[in-house]
Amino acid sequence: MPDKPTYAALEQRVRILERSNLELKQAEETLRESEELFRSLFEHHGAVQLIIDPGSGTIIDANHAAAEFYGWARHKLQQMRVQDINILSPEEIKQEMEKARTSKRVHFEFRHRLADGSIRDVEVFSSKIESKGIDFLHSVIHDITARKKAEQALRESEEIFKSFMENSPIYLFFKDNDIKAVRLSKNYEQMLGRPLNEILGKTMDELFPSELAKKMVADDKKILNQGKLVTVEEEFNGRNYSTTKFPIVIDPQTIYLAGYTIDITERKRAEAALRKNEKLLNSIYRAAPTGV
Repeated sequence: MPDKPTYAALEQRVRILERSNLELKQAEETLRESEELFRSLFEHHGAVQLIIDPGSGTIIDANHAAAEFYGWARHKLQQMRVQDINILSPEEIKQEMEKARTSKRVHFEFRHRLADGSIRDVEVFSSKIESKGIDFLHSVIHDITARKKAEQALRESEEIFKSFMENSPIYLFFKDNDIKAVRLSKNYEQMLGRPLNEILGKTMDELFPSELAKKMVADDKKILNQGKLVTVEEEFNGRNYSTTKFPIVIDPQTIYLAGYTIDITERKRAEAALRKNEKLLNSIYRAAPTGV
């Protein structure tokens, strides 16, 4: 027969059991505090939050912010599925749910339908959480409609600007603080005889004759320092140009020099011809023996 445990051994086992019970209670208390903290954050946080069953897409829970955002009462949202608010086909939603279910954290951009029928662009951050052995998705939703509209407006502005730069009848330019060309209208290719991708980023010394480049840089630096609009006349490759330059201040550290150049060669020739004709007429008037 095995030896009976001694009193000391029994006492040690009791202490071990008591310590295990204490550790279990502490773990349960920590878990309870963690759950209470999560519930408090879920309920009262200003961000829209949903708890979703990734298998069926059912909304298990929604916080107060979600009810305010979507326009449905919480109990109504808890009877809905993501298919009811997400503007995607059932197959697309199934694919997104599968992606979220098999990943720890995922990020999506969707379009969601509100109770009043309006559509909002949203950014969704989802992470997998476990409760009682079941996996759920905790999704935090941000309204990015204003950002999307701003991005669209920016794309449209850039497209308009790009089209204008490609088809402008006058020469348009933008230079940085180092007096390097950063944006140029396409007609500079004809002026300089080089494609734009070989011109952009170059200094004036790399694009124009030395004396003209020095004058350009001196004018440009003066304009950047004084912050004034200036118009100058320049000559290049036998052509005359009138250039108006002005600074564009983004912030104290970011200043661009912008401007436009007009070919005034024909006007200068016409003015020279007019002066020549006036001089000739004056000579005739003075030499005429009788009144003219």
